[in-house]
Amino acid sequence: LKSRGEQQEPPAWQERITDVADDHVCAVVDMAYFRPLIQGMFAANPDPMLGMFVPLWENTDLVVGGVRFEEEMSLNLNAWAADAEGAKKIEERLKSLVPFAQGMIESFSVSLERMPPEQQQMFRPAMDLGKAVLDSLKFQTEENVVTVTVEGDALGLTSIVKTMLPAVQDAREAARRTQSRNNLKMIGLAFHNYHDVHQHFPPAVLLGPDGETKVSWRVAILPYL
Repeated sequence: LKSRGEQQEPPAWQERITDVADDHVCAVVDMAYFRPLIQGMFAANPDPMLGMFVPLWENTDLVVGGVRFEEEMSLNLNAWAADAEGAKKIEERLKSLVPFAQGMIESFSVSLERMPPEQQQMFRPAMDLGKAVLDSLKFQTEENVVTVTVEGDALGLTSIVKTMLPAVQDAREAARRTQSRNNLKMIGLAFHNYHDVHQHFPPAVLLGPDGETKVSWRVAILPYL
């Protein structure tokens, strides 16, 4: 806590976000805060996939990124390390992950050929954009800062969103229907549990514990939900 009148130091990211503050999307990730959490997860479950990213979360203190959607999509990402050696490790690991990501896309491309035509139509534009993004990745390191830039076709991204949006909406609607059916089932079971205890279903209106306040059947079945 700061004493009254004492000026508090601004957070480190406040000055560093100014370069991307006017972008359409910008984000700040304080890796110094998340590092102990990730280290604990990795110690409890040393997943090889998570292990590939160890040099990133061990050496990165702060990440600031921004994305602009104009005639072309552009992404600018800056990662700060504690020193130049840490920044070099970050850049080396990022570069090594590019072929891995390209291999995953190629593997999925083979699987895509065996999918129904409507699924192929939905996922293929996303794969093409992913390939284009990986091909246009650029890395630059100066002292303790690693900069990653990407330029891509924003119109391609728009078409992907238009293609995938109906599928996402259908999935959400199906989830809502399933949740509603489950809620109705739970209410029905609560009615029967109430009946088992009181030998009758709850009335439309009943008096609360004080003998005066009127409550509905919804309150009566709460203990049985």
